[in-house]
Amino acid sequence: MRHGGRLHPDGGSGKDHPAPSTPGLISAGIFCFTLCWNEFLYALIFMSSGPMKTIPVGTISDLIKADTLFWGSLMASAVLGSFPSPSSTLSS
Repeated sequence: MRHGGRLHPDGGSGKDHPAPSTPGLISAGIFCFTLCWNEFLYALIFMSSGPMKTIPVGTISDLIKADTLFWGSLMASAVLGSFPSPSSTLSS
């Protein structure tokens, strides 16, 4: 056996293997992306009036007009969309 069955002098075993959890993490990421994309498309297609739009749909449909991007408003909506909203504010 080369090096007496020990690790190589550089500290590695000679082969680089991905972690065993890599396929599961990739599958979970794809699944999460698919669910989020479906929710976004559902809201984009069926919620057409202004007050009923979710933040991501309102951001896309109201703040992006052809070639014009309203960067200040886009960044503000990204920050506001990242905060959790308590259920008491949703019912009013």
